[in-house]
Amino acid sequence: MKWLVLDSIPEELPTSLIHLKHFRIYEMCFAEHHGLTFLAVLIKCSPIFEKLELEIDIGHNYCYENETCSGILEKYSDVRLEHLKEMEIQCFSNLKREMEFVKFILGTSPVAS
Repeated sequence: MKWLVLDSIPEELPTSLIHLKHFRIYEMCFAEHHGLTFLAVLIKCSPIFEKLELEIDIGHNYCYENETCSGILEKYSDVRLEHLKEMEIQCFSNLKREMEFVKFILGTSPVAS
């Protein structure tokens, strides 16, 4: 899946992705809150998720650095990444929304805790 365009991000997907173990996202944009929400919904609906490869689109993220991002992932705090073994992030630049996502992963994965 190279491109995914959504007008609005649902709270849950219409079906669980029970067989999804590995997902690679190219040019993930954390502009606004849609990127964080999309990843949280994807992870929530993938109970045996083992590996995430994420390449961040650095071209569009800097203009949103001053916006508040805390609380975006709080409603997904019940998500547990019981099977996550590996996560790779390329083009990570320590921006607030990227850090929010990493904190979310660390807080929901027993292997990382």
